[in-house]
Amino acid sequence: MKENFIIRWIITMTICTIILCASMGYASDPWSKADLQREVAAITLNIMDFGTTVYMRKEYANRGVYEANFLLGRDVSDLELGLVTLGSSLLHIKLVDWLSPKNRPYAQWAFIGVKGIAVGNTLRVWVGFAF
Repeated sequence: MKENFIIRWIITMTICTIILCASMGYASDPWSKADLQREVAAITLNIMDFGTTVYMRKEYANRGVYEANFLLGRDVSDLELGLVTLGSSLLHIKLVDWLSPKNRPYAQWAFIGVKGIAVGNTLRVWVGFAF
């Protein structure tokens, strides 16, 4: 089961990276190296959020672990989570692309912060189950 999960996660990250790089050619304003690095970090955290959630739900299903996202609900499938991850990554890339270079970092740091908190919370719960 873990091998299949890791392969799907790697495929998803690869697809998001390809889409991100492809979208750079159509940017309204050129992206700086720092813009690209922040966006890769944001998409990586988004994928980590997906990966840790799916893994934890499978591993700790007998302990009542469920998705706590109020928009998705408790009984969301892995496919739905994956589609939301892919969709939110693509949407974020496009929205950030429309922003001016001056405002782009604010949107990226906000997304990184939200996703960092989500991943951190999942890992906190995960570590809490280990003890």
